[in-house]
Amino acid sequence: MGDGWLEHCTSLTVVDCSGVTQLATVGHNWLCVCTNLTALDCTGLTQLATVGHNWLCGCTKLTAVDCTGLTQFATVGDLWLCQCTSLTALNCSGLKQLTNVGHSWLRGCTSFTTLDLGLGLGLGSAI
Repeated sequence: MGDGWLEHCTSLTVVDCSGVTQLATVGHNWLCVCTNLTALDCTGLTQLATVGHNWLCGCTKLTAVDCTGLTQFATVGDLWLCQCTSLTALNCSGLKQLTNVGHSWLRGCTSFTTLDLGLGLGLGSAI
């Protein structure tokens, strides 16, 4: 998928990727500034390995993200989940291959109550 996929979709409230099983790469600004997005189902994205900058950045009504299906996910660009001010829960326990995260990951996410980074997360000093 190229850059700008579903960027600034302010009427979008829910995204279900449970059937998107062959997607491997997404460019910059995927679901960026979707200000009414409240839910994202990533369970089908089992082949997704790389996402560019600004994934889910500025999705101010997003409350929870479950990344357990992202088992091949290795690289995400800058500003992932940045300024998601309503985000209370993030489950990264499926991210066993994640080794590269750009800067400002989770910056401005001030409402966390649950953050599961998973035991196999390979981020090291990237956080």
